Amino acid sequence: MGWTVEKHNGIYLPQIDWHLDARKPASNVFISHAHFDHMGDHAWVLCSPRTARLIQSRLPGKRSWRTPEFQEPFELAPGVRGTLYPAGHIVGSSMIWLENNGSSLLDTGDFKLSPNLAAENCVIPKADTLIIETTYGIPKYTFPPVNEVSKDIVQFCKDTIGDDLTPVLFGYSLGKSQELLKSLEGHDFTILLHP
Repeated sequence: MGWTVEKHNGIYLPQIDWHLDARKPASNVFISHAHFDHMGDHAWVLCSPRTARLIQSRLPGKRSWRTPEFQEPFELAPGVRGTLYPAGHIVGSSMIWLENNGSSLLDTGDFKLSPNLAAENCVIPKADTLIIETTYGIPKYTFPPVNEVSKDIVQFCKDTIGDDLTPVLFGYSLGKSQELLKSLEGHDFTILLHP
């Protein structure tokens, strides 16, 4: 069996009636990570344990969870095997690998191939069908290596403090802020965080 993939309230797999990263309430939903553009207020959710904790903190509510650990196989539906793999995007972010009748599918959600200072490293299994989230997947988006950015941030903070000023760093509250904090680790900075 090949996979039929539709873009309908996230990614929809009609053969097994599952939504991937649906934003509007749906049944049978996998959420790759706890950024608001990938989650909705669903009654039942499949995701990693860390993503479940973050969703519950960011979007409180009563819901049922299925939270397999990374690389722990599970049955998603009759005859459909699933496995979550770390995506390296933010803590708990995952890709879902599915297999049915010898045909496999991998949905990446947001992922990061280079090491992330504040998340699990990405693991990519082979699949027959690949669905890639490609927000920055065009050539005009070429970013410097993370270690260079971290060094620049630390130097900016040192220079600013040296000028008797207070450095202020902005970052998305979930993911980038934690990477910023990790890049400052080990330096003699007094750090204050917005709630």
